[in-house]
Amino acid sequence: MSESTEFIRVRQIETGHQLSVPRSHAEATGGYEPLNKPAVDAAGDPLPPKYHTTLNPAGASAGGHSGEPASKYAGLKVAELKAEIAARNDGRDDEHQLVTAGNKAALVALLDEDDARLAGSTADTDPPAAPAADSQPPTDGHQAETQKENA
Repeated sequence: MSESTEFIRVRQIETGHQLSVPRSHAEATGGYEPLNKPAVDAAGDPLPPKYHTTLNPAGASAGGHSGEPASKYAGLKVAELKAEIAARNDGRDDEHQLVTAGNKAALVALLDEDDARLAGSTADTDPPAAPAADSQPPTDGHQAETQKENA
């Protein structure tokens, strides 16, 4: 970076993220709140962004702007999430075991995905309706020939 570029630490007003940006950029574009914090490290390089996140109580919108509902698992501690995963693994074969590794967000996402998979599998467990005895799939005549040629 150029020695003449002066960086300042700012908070993006729209997102709450903290960034180190050139002073000229912050003044020219707006949308930033200057902070009284260091903007560069000891070597003079800009500090990395610090992304603003909020912890939402269960039932609040977890996705923020996306409108996605919060997971029912968001209020649980990591140990409780791992206990829930272990309980689900008790009745599963090795191929369908859930992994208890990862941070809280990964564990919450895993349980949400498993819930969705379980909800979807209840519809899949019903046997498909048998076609009527007199119904035949529509063909144009070429399909039957192709099947014979491939057999």
